[in-house]
Amino acid sequence: PLHFSSAQFLPRSRPDAGFGVPAGACDALVPDECLSASSNSKAAPSARLLRTGAYGGWCPSTDSEHEYLEIEVGLQEQRAVVAFSLQGRVPCTGRWAQTRELLKLARAPREGEGPGEGEAWSPPDRTFIRPPVRFVYDMAMELVQGHGCLGEGNASWNVPARFRRFGEMSQEAKAEFFEELIQRTNKAWTGDDGVTVNLSPQDIMSGRNCEETNRLLQLLACAALSASGRGLAGGLGAVAPQWTTAWKLEYYTERGGWHWFGGRDAEAALVFDGNTDAEGTRLVVLPQALRASRVRLHPVTWQRHAALRCELHLVALPGVDGAEGPRPLPPGASAHLLSNVGLALRGSGALQGELEEKREERLRLKNVLEEQAEQERGLQEQRLREALERAEELEARAVAAETALLRARAENERLGAAVEQLEAELAASSDTKAAADGHSALQQEREEFEATIEDLSQRLAVAADERDAARAHEEELFDIIGAKDEELMEAHRSYVDLTQRLQERELQDDTTELMVDELERMGGQLDELQAAHEASEQRCSELEAEVGRLTEANAALAAEREKLQHKKEKLQAKKDALQQRLEDSEKARQAARDRCQRMLDRRLTEVPMVPNRPSSRSLRDSSPAGSECEDSLPRMSHSASFSTPRLGPSPRTEDLSGRRR
Repeated sequence: PLHFSSAQFLPRSRPDAGFGVPAGACDALVPDECLSASSNSKAAPSARLLRTGAYGGWCPSTDSEHEYLEIEVGLQEQRAVVAFSLQGRVPCTGRWAQTRELLKLARAPREGEGPGEGEAWSPPDRTFIRPPVRFVYDMAMELVQGHGCLGEGNASWNVPARFRRFGEMSQEAKAEFFEELIQRTNKAWTGDDGVTVNLSPQDIMSGRNCEETNRLLQLLACAALSASGRGLAGGLGAVAPQWTTAWKLEYYTERGGWHWFGGRDAEAALVFDGNTDAEGTRLVVLPQALRASRVRLHPVTWQRHAALRCELHLVALPGVDGAEGPRPLPPGASAHLLSNVGLALRGSGALQGELEEKREERLRLKNVLEEQAEQERGLQEQRLREALERAEELEARAVAAETALLRARAENERLGAAVEQLEAELAASSDTKAAADGHSALQQEREEFEATIEDLSQRLAVAADERDAARAHEEELFDIIGAKDEELMEAHRSYVDLTQRLQERELQDDTTELMVDELERMGGQLDELQAAHEASEQRCSELEAEVGRLTEANAALAAEREKLQHKKEKLQAKKDALQQRLEDSEKARQAARDRCQRMLDRRLTEVPMVPNRPSSRSLRDSSPAGSECEDSLPRMSHSASFSTPRLGPSPRTEDLSGRRR
């Protein structure tokens, strides 16, 4: 078996043209009546290769080897089946075409009920390509309220009253509704291998992440179909990807009836390899050409559930009897198949054409989106101007109301002061009431005062009512201004969002141009760096030679440095010895000097004081110690002259010499 990744093929491409002619299931050339199954027959037309349909593929009601998908080949031409292409099932792909089909099924009436809107309901394609927020809200409310698709246990989600009128909901209420809807949808499918919707309320309200929005509607439709009991039996009601990993083939001939391929019964039948994922396409070539009018594919092993999509590949066999089942290929047929492998290479040309068409379609869609964005921006600008005009008008009305309120307050204060004054006058006139009883003029004046007071009281009550009305009107105007400010902010946010989206697209184009320029510049820099690298290598070799020469010179200098260091150590030792001798001689000289000084001091203290100064000779004759001291001084000086320089006579010695004289 040969395996082809689904990323290599697009719908309506011919991934296996080199292995026979496809029967036409993937191109819808085979009618739905030719596709049937042992169970869940309504999903059999969805078992077309590279197609999704409403169910995303076929899955039986029970995961068993007795279940099968049957395809009617027909005998109108002398053809034989030589290969099968298989895929798994992806229940919720996020594609807008599948969203349309699932919503039609969910809106269709139940058995025994009157006609519904599912068949006649057909919104335009752009409604599903980029679902409007009102469309998502209406579909969600219909599926939740009408079909009870969400809820905990047997109780469906009872949508609160504040979420039931879209026109009266604020932006915060809409975001809260969609947040609750996404959470409940993810919770409803959490047990199915963790299938969740990666979506936020802002994505729905701004028209972003349309694929996930379509997946949300698909999950709601699947939940509605399961809740209504209209058929998603077995794995057909699951939303996780599923595929068949091994399968057997059964075929039908007009004379022999049903036979198993490769064996006499189901146990001995040949087992073919299946898919390894839900989206990959696996091509399985039969060891023999099979001439049959109908074939059945029996799942043997599967992942999650036994689900598949398939396509048959036929070759023309003019000389084959149509009633004998499998036959060896005629001479040259294998060579014909091998030569046709080259067609698969030429199929890449068709694939490129498909890619070009897809690219052109994306460009057209981009232009349409840009036009819609421009129109929406103009509409938002117009709404913004109208909102500003209404805000200015309301602000003028509020200023006029405040002015009227201030006037009413001033009139109220004036009337209050008049009432107080009248009350004071009435209190003052009460003292003279007894005297005024006999005078008719005073009685009449009092009645006039009372009438005036009553009139002023009524006017004061009217002014108070006007004040209360003005205050209520002011509060109402304040609320209206607040609501208009919120609408203005929302319009401004929408305008900013559109501007950012346009800027992002412009930035992508600019980034592409900058990347091309940067690549060219980097190519030039690479050439310059290559030349600099060669020059650096040459310079490096020169520096290596210089380093060798300097290394030899450094070794010679190191040897010379060691010799000088040895000489320095010897000289340092001699210097230390001479320094020690100098210190010893200084100590001896100082000791001799101190001893002579003490002897002289002692001799001077022993000499008697006489009136007549004797001569130096008589002194020397009479003092043997003095002569001894004088004799010792020259000797000491002579001995000290060998080690220290001669020192001059001290002042005290000169004084002693003078005394002797």
